[in-house]
Amino acid sequence: MYNNAPMPFSIFYNGNFAIHGTNQVSKLGTPASAGCVRLHPENAKVLFDMVRAVGKSEFRVLITD
Repeated sequence: MYNNAPMPFSIFYNGNFAIHGTNQVSKLGTPASAGCVRLHPENAKVLFDMVRAVGKSEFRVLITD
C-alpha cells in the first residue's frame, strides 16, 4: 500500500493514516507523504513508547486547521 516505505514507530489511526518516523529527515516540514504525520525517528520513538505505556485506547489524534 505504501510502496514499502519505511515507517518506524508507526501508530495507525483513522484507518490507514499513521504518525511515524521517517528516514528522510531533511524533508520534514514539506509535503512528502500520503497523509501521514512524519516525525524525526527519535521523536517518533518517544511518542510510540508513551502510547505503548498508556495504551492506544488512551491515545487521541486531533487534527485542526
